[in-house]
Amino acid sequence: MFERPPVSTTSAAGRSPLVATDTALAPPVSQRWMPGIEMLRGLAAAIVVAHHLWSLSTLPRFPGYWLIEGFGSYGVDIFFVLSAFLLSPPSWQITSGRELATFWARRAARIIPAYYTVVVVLFLFFVPAGSLFTGVGLRQTAANLSFTHYLFPTTSSSFGTNGVLWTLSIEFTLYLMLPVIGWLFVRRPTVTFTAMMAIGIGWRILIGVGGDGLREFYFGDLGVPLGLQSLFVARQFIGYLPLFAIGMGARWLAERHAPFLERRIRSAGLWMILGLLVPGALYLRVVERSSQYTHWVWFATFDTVIALLIVPAVVVAAFGSVRTSRSNRFGAWLGARSYGIYLWHFPVILVAYERGSAFAPPVVSHVWLRVLFVLAMTALLAEVSYRVIEMPAQRWMRKKTSRS
Repeated sequence: MFERPPVSTTSAAGRSPLVATDTALAPPVSQRWMPGIEMLRGLAAAIVVAHHLWSLSTLPRFPGYWLIEGFGSYGVDIFFVLSAFLLSPPSWQITSGRELATFWARRAARIIPAYYTVVVVLFLFFVPAGSLFTGVGLRQTAANLSFTHYLFPTTSSSFGTNGVLWTLSIEFTLYLMLPVIGWLFVRRPTVTFTAMMAIGIGWRILIGVGGDGLREFYFGDLGVPLGLQSLFVARQFIGYLPLFAIGMGARWLAERHAPFLERRIRSAGLWMILGLLVPGALYLRVVERSSQYTHWVWFATFDTVIALLIVPAVVVAAFGSVRTSRSNRFGAWLGARSYGIYLWHFPVILVAYERGSAFAPPVVSHVWLRVLFVLAMTALLAEVSYRVIEMPAQRWMRKKTSRS
């Protein structure tokens, strides 16, 4: 998630014959920046913001509300597919301990500085001191700082300060696991893809048809409703394996046909990418049914179907040419700042609706002025995050990990 596409590949020259042979199994990787991907990332961030602007307002449902209701899951699914699509090539090319360390170091520089900034600011200024400086509070803080907060229900809330931080736990796990998954994928792509799909969908089927043991393991006697228990267990890293498999598989196939795709895909403008997201958006009609574990077929396959419907937009964004236009420039600007938008919008909405970390009833008088405040403040914080934290951290880490 939120990672700029790789711009260089590593030669196998000078390595052992075994290493060179293993590296040759991976497809050649397109060595260029993909501005269309920035636009897709920006659209994903905007989709998530739209969802939370509505859901946190608790305003009444309206005809077609299911679209906005499902936007949260839709945006997250786009980010997860993009993560696997963009980071697969670097994982395929890891052939030494140094390259592995470089991969992890650059991923850490991408997400940790901005994430830690958000966590520290929110925990210090949004959370009552009486809650923070206790045994429970210190455990919550340690879980957030180690990206393990969503592994356990007792630390998954992040003190109620930011409802999107759970995805960073999944993302960080992907970063840790991707070198292993990539190593397997290079050698047995079909087997690895099939296994990831089967394990992830099987995990969700198990929760739907016989997940009492899993729910008991995670929640014990916490008294959480069964539906919420099931969603939490389904959204562990293992439940998202199909999305990562689809992203990786799409990149594997696309790289093998890159010249054809580059010739055939004439344009990857913002409006074309947005149009390609429409089929997935229409499938959000079943989002409520898919959130109920008793509808186990929908529950097990919803995110996988969404991921498959996203693939055309991802491929067009990656391999299509992008013409200079006002909308495309705006989309690329939005995408470059999408991580900051994603991290900051939720607490800004809580402030705008006067809900706070305790989730008080929202104040929605003059709601459009509040929405404008959210958009302006989120854009400002994202710009500061991008220029002051994210880009300097990435430049520093690239310099530290570059070969002499």
